[in-house]
Amino acid sequence: MEFIKISGIIIVCIVTVSFIPMMDKAVSSIISICICFVVLTYVLNMITPAIESIKNIFLYETEAHFTLIFKTMGIALVTQFVSDVATDNGNKAIANQMILAGKTAIVILAMPVFIQVLEIIGQLIE
Repeated sequence: MEFIKISGIIIVCIVTVSFIPMMDKAVSSIISICICFVVLTYVLNMITPAIESIKNIFLYETEAHFTLIFKTMGIALVTQFVSDVATDNGNKAIANQMILAGKTAIVILAMPVFIQVLEIIGQLIE
């Protein structure tokens, strides 16, 4: 049911924003960014209970790994959001740089896991 609400809000906003460029392109861009931010916030609030449930299931032994996964998901969501907004506003180069920054942040965040995997492989080889 929540998905239908979000879909309805987005459709109304698309129709509204599509008529505004006839008046002012800057206002249309600002409204689009605000709409995207509101929908993203709403979706994140919807998903929070599911994330908490998953964390409670695996609370003790893999808490660090789930924290890493959730941080990675957050970086990916923010990267996609900012990239889409930049692309919609005609800034494809900035959107591509945001994607590069997001990928770099994810690789840096995952580096300790890569090191642990390499250490485990080294121990298995010995």
